[in-house]
Amino acid sequence: PVAATLAGFVHGFALGGTAVDASKATRLYRQGCDGGIGRACFFLAIHYGNGTGVTPDLAAASQIFARGCDLGNAASCTELGYNYESARGVAQSDIKAADYYRRGCEGRSALGCNNLGNRFQNGKGVTKSDSEAVKYYRQSCDAGSAAGCGNLGFVMANGIGISPNSADAVKYYRKACDGGDAVSCSNLGYMLQYGNGAPQSDVEAADFYRKACDGGSAMGCANYGHMLDHAKGVANDPAAALRNYAVGCEGGVMFACTSLGFMYSEARGVPQNDVEAIASYRKACDGADSAGCNSL
Repeated sequence: PVAATLAGFVHGFALGGTAVDASKATRLYRQGCDGGIGRACFFLAIHYGNGTGVTPDLAAASQIFARGCDLGNAASCTELGYNYESARGVAQSDIKAADYYRRGCEGRSALGCNNLGNRFQNGKGVTKSDSEAVKYYRQSCDAGSAAGCGNLGFVMANGIGISPNSADAVKYYRKACDGGDAVSCSNLGYMLQYGNGAPQSDVEAADFYRKACDGGSAMGCANYGHMLDHAKGVANDPAAALRNYAVGCEGGVMFACTSLGFMYSEARGVPQNDVEAIASYRKACDGADSAGCNSL
């Protein structure tokens, strides 16, 4: 089983100059999993979930994750928790999601600890406890999860389950951003823009907003658009501001929709267009942005 699992890695990840052979990797992972190798079960379940080398089957994936979890593979426990949270191949259950996240966390899955912290913060499947959320976010961050560090920064910045500490929030946001968490890059930019927990710097704020936007954060794009629009930390660039506002608005950031309406109304970075302005203001207003309602 150990050899089969390792051979599965070779064919699944094209190691040693081999070509990827998803079907062969799947067969080998199955052999490893049947032989009691939890990590083989994890990759076999991933293949079933994604339809890699096998017909996609979320129910089968969940069953295999359960075997992997029982064999001590923490990542399998965490993935099964996510499946229960999202009703992927199993009936949705907040209680079972929390239980499997806990098992994942106890097995040192950084993502499992982060997700368990989120369960406690929101009271889903467990009794709501902000202090427990902080504990698990810290465990997650210490284990290397960028998301865990970002959530730890957020609770510190807002005094959720812990005394507020802006300087520590900046530290953890920075660690999370360095680890690729785009939302934390945006939050870090906000702290720097307003001098919370660190010296005020529009230049640094704009840079982190840009990094957040590049990483897929709609809020990061909206905030970067604001910096470009108002020449804060970067040169004024109405056309670029409009593009970033549009991404932010599409991602559900309502102030970006209002700002996009301003751009169309005032012909900044785009030809004047009242129809587009009204559509943007309406979207912002429907999303409860009072400035959007006023402009509409």
